[in-house]
Amino acid sequence: YTGQPVRELNADPKFIAAIGSALHEKYRKNLSAIADRIEKDPLNYDDWLAVAYIKKLFSNYIGARDAWEYAKAVNPDNAVAYFNLGELYGYELREPARAEENYTLAFRIDPHHFDYYVGLANFYEDVLQSPQKAEATLLAALDNIPHTEVNLFTEIGAFYRDQKNYEKALEYFEKALKTPNAVNDPGIKKAI
Repeated sequence: YTGQPVRELNADPKFIAAIGSALHEKYRKNLSAIADRIEKDPLNYDDWLAVAYIKKLFSNYIGARDAWEYAKAVNPDNAVAYFNLGELYGYELREPARAEENYTLAFRIDPHHFDYYVGLANFYEDVLQSPQKAEATLLAALDNIPHTEVNLFTEIGAFYRDQKNYEKALEYFEKALKTPNAVNDPGIKKAI
């Protein structure tokens, strides 16, 4: 590991002021305990994820990036670090090419995780301002996510509603309402 030292929180002072010194100290101690464990077992994937989460929480994006990049090296077959790096590169670090690369790698590893489709679609829409790519991503989920998943249809419906394609939005909201977990769901009925 050649990234930012694990024990260094390098927190945003504004965030520390907002959460208070007691909570800051709690996270600092937690990070120190994780660093102790990593010194004994540098290949513990979950500890590297924990380091990244803590550093990202405190707006230390470089530290979070370093920990997630190392987590990928420790366990290249786990999609979590790739997806989180996609979000980090896309929104905080403003490196869209690296964001898209990491999102894509997360999909190759786990094409059945619905949140990955939503995250990538949001990235395409928010950061790259490409509703076409966002739509393609959401529709690709139809091939890999069980059609009993109510959120599959509500997310696609919401996308079309936001794009002012009300006919398509209605089609997918109605499909959502027909899923076993959503029969008579008031939120979906309201969207319709």
